[in-house]
Amino acid sequence: MRSISLFLTAVAGAILFGIVSGASEVIEQSYASLGFWRNAFLVLREHALRFTAYGALFAAAVVIVHAFPARRAQGSKNDQSDRSDRGGRTARPVASSFALVSALSFFALRGYQANRYDLRLAWVTKSDRFGGHFPEALFDGAVWRTNAAITLGALALGLGLYFLPLLIARASAGRALLRAGAGWLPPLRFAACGLLIATIVIPTIFFRAKPQGPSVVWISLDTLRADFLSGYGYKDETSPALDAFASQSVVFEKAYSQAPSTLPSHSSFLTSRYPTVNLVTEETKRLPPWRVLAMEIFREAGYRTAGIVDTPFLTAKYGLQQGYDDFVPRGNRALSIIPRAKEWLARHGNEPYFLFLHMYDIHSPYARDAKYKEMFLDFDYRGDIDPARGHLGLFRRKLDRDAGQGYEIDEDDARYLKTMYAGGIRRADDILAEFLSYLRNELPAGTLLILTSDHGEEFMEHGTVLHSELYRTITHVPLMIRLPGGEAAGSRFPRSVGLIDLLPTVLDVCGLTNPAPMSGRSLLPLIRGENDAYRPYVFSEFEHKTVGRRLSVLDDRYHLVVDRKKGTHELYRHDADPYEQRDLWHVETGVADSLLSLLEAWEAHVLTERGEEAGRDVDAPALDPETVRELKAFGYLD
Repeated sequence: MRSISLFLTAVAGAILFGIVSGASEVIEQSYASLGFWRNAFLVLREHALRFTAYGALFAAAVVIVHAFPARRAQGSKNDQSDRSDRGGRTARPVASSFALVSALSFFALRGYQANRYDLRLAWVTKSDRFGGHFPEALFDGAVWRTNAAITLGALALGLGLYFLPLLIARASAGRALLRAGAGWLPPLRFAACGLLIATIVIPTIFFRAKPQGPSVVWISLDTLRADFLSGYGYKDETSPALDAFASQSVVFEKAYSQAPSTLPSHSSFLTSRYPTVNLVTEETKRLPPWRVLAMEIFREAGYRTAGIVDTPFLTAKYGLQQGYDDFVPRGNRALSIIPRAKEWLARHGNEPYFLFLHMYDIHSPYARDAKYKEMFLDFDYRGDIDPARGHLGLFRRKLDRDAGQGYEIDEDDARYLKTMYAGGIRRADDILAEFLSYLRNELPAGTLLILTSDHGEEFMEHGTVLHSELYRTITHVPLMIRLPGGEAAGSRFPRSVGLIDLLPTVLDVCGLTNPAPMSGRSLLPLIRGENDAYRPYVFSEFEHKTVGRRLSVLDDRYHLVVDRKKGTHELYRHDADPYEQRDLWHVETGVADSLLSLLEAWEAHVLTERGEEAGRDVDAPALDPETVRELKAFGYLD
């Protein structure tokens, strides 16, 4: 009987703790002031269910620990002594082992994720030691420290699971608490279950929304550089399926991301806020919980929301899981993601939905199969560069951190890497072909389909590789939108636009509003010929402790790139020099000064916004009246 009471008490306590935890998130995200009542109750329910599961596991461990001493207390003294002797040698090791194994399993999973993703370069890179090739991670201090912390944490949690209940039960206060359980346990369990039921029923009955807008499928193909698509002018046929999708969509030929890496770029276009305002300017940050994401807006409007992502940067660890009803944190590449997406659409296709898909197939190491590695290789390559062996990461580390060790990349290496990258795009295109056809032909014509990327890739056009610069090779990404009913299908827009405008466009098409501020503007008026609503400048930024802060601004002709750490300024005429090889900073000084003034005014504005929203002071200059008028004229201030 005591074991049952302990189990139910732990579960009831977990329910209450979950609701308190959910309430703290509701308060922190300002759901009340935003009017997100449906999301508030859904968050309460999610937390209550999650902690109920945790509480049940914890309670099971408590029951196992307490069950054996309770049995040994029965029978004669001699029998009790004999059982104690045998039980002390068998029961307690079993119970403690159960607790320790459970804790170790939990920490091992978290530790695997930390080692696999946060320290992934060390695992990929091989080191020649003791006459063999070993992962560099085996000799990396960061990996050892992480493993040690995981092991110590697991031991501490496991021992706590075993000893804490025993200490409570043996203390006089603990025994008194157990004896009083007959009085307070029933109402406690009743109240907890009532609150849990309420959090499930109330959103369903009283906050049921009936959206009138179209359903949405939003696809992000990580690391897809626009000018490597045949539909964007690449010399080889790298993207026949994407080109077919583009022919039935609105295509923006010059769309730019607001950051050159996965986390800040996705954070920006899923919130329509600049990375500085989001407090996410690099991939070591976390999106603040008060930021409103696209998924939360759609869920509040009554849509069923789902996400299948292929990177840890888009999970709860980095604040980008808010608002999903269904979520798959590791899609395991397109071959796995696409069947899961189709299965989900088959289950929920009859209700309004918002489905976000992220695929990592194009990201380095690029072409993963021999067929695609050779598909566009048009010369006899004799070098040894291999993105699968971490060569690119070592080269970047050498450049950014002056680490000393790294592979040199010459002209032939860069040419070979481009063919590998093109082959990787074709591989992803072939995998996506049937799915894109399914989206176009099987889903209702009123479905809104979006396909874009977070950033591109550099192949020594500016002396480096991968993606941490702000040149167009990295920020120029594809953007294709198939509007409901095929509106404006086949239209192509050569104007420069930002991905920060994507969320306002989606909300505009669906007839929804965002109660939180947005930095972008809807592109729908531009699509419908209202050019007066068009903003002529696109801003991007990046910041990292090893490379410093970088900023850029471009319009339809010019692109200014500023590196604060190096103190450099570069100006390019990208309409005539698409790979940005000729620096005009000292040539077209009038244009350079004008764009630099605008960039500095924009930076001051976003720094001020960041301080206001985060509730903290920032070292940002005050905007003078002339700058305010200029920003208002360009549409960056209301």
